[in-house]
Amino acid sequence: MCRRFAMQCRLKFLKARQAAMFEAADLYRELLSERPDLVYPRFDLGVMLFEDKQYREALVQLHRAEEVLPPDMRQLAREYIRQAEAVQAWHPSFNMNYEQTDNVNNASLSRDIVINGRKWIKSEDSLPKRANGIRYELGVDRMFNMAGNHFARLGISGSGVHYWNARDFSEQAFHAEVGYRYRNSRLEWGFRPFVKQNRLGNNRYTANTGIVLDYSRRLNEKWRSTQSFQYGRKQYHDEYLAKRYNSKTISVSGTFSYYAMSAWQLYGGISGMFDNTVEKEQASRRYGVSLGTVKILDGGLGLKLGAGYTKRIFKAPATLIYNFTRRDD
Repeated sequence: MCRRFAMQCRLKFLKARQAAMFEAADLYRELLSERPDLVYPRFDLGVMLFEDKQYREALVQLHRAEEVLPPDMRQLAREYIRQAEAVQAWHPSFNMNYEQTDNVNNASLSRDIVINGRKWIKSEDSLPKRANGIRYELGVDRMFNMAGNHFARLGISGSGVHYWNARDFSEQAFHAEVGYRYRNSRLEWGFRPFVKQNRLGNNRYTANTGIVLDYSRRLNEKWRSTQSFQYGRKQYHDEYLAKRYNSKTISVSGTFSYYAMSAWQLYGGISGMFDNTVEKEQASRRYGVSLGTVKILDGGLGLKLGAGYTKRIFKAPATLIYNFTRRDD
């Protein structure tokens, strides 16, 4: 009887190695339903579920196996448990850097304006202003496994820039989102609606709402592709600005990532953004490319170096004064 059962276990093990991961997990579940006292198959099932991002069930299996595993294997099981719990924990983020600009008010360098032979001289307030300040971002987010490969995501953040010598141009933004995500060992996709409130100086400036959809797939051991789509609406608090600048935006992007090492990533991508404002001369489309690298250091700290180029083309000429379509490179 024991030899017959051992042969059945061996056959199921060989089938598990040849099958895809989710099929192998089903075979191990079947085996454990017949012999719930088997420790190593339960540990193997927990590891399979962990690799397939099914953290909720993986924790159940690993906790049960941990109790009866030998000391060396028990430490390994505890490490998987620690990682599964860490993935689903709250993750804070903080970023701060010094910022200096010679034109915080986006003004023209020219002091004189000549229209139809008439000349105006701009006041000092209409010329470019220098500003020095601190740009910052603080947030917290969490993604937890509901069941199987299904996840829920929550996130909230605050960001902005504080100019100590141009406080009227200081900005603050508050962002919140909630979403759904499907994840396994090969791919992940999801959507997340968001709301964002921007302030300029000490006044409410814009309110943004929208939704982000993204899809990412591992092509092989080194390459991964990621695509993203975002739809948003921007509404200005000031009635005059709202009549001109309220807008609907669509953003798309595609990125390929190459993992030279487990903690070293190279990436390159293209993007496009279409901004449809109420006033057509403010509407525009943007096209961009980017390249960069990310290095994760010991302790979880990361370094990122990137470069990008974006071209912005406005939809209509500025008819009040000029008679050409603006283009920004």
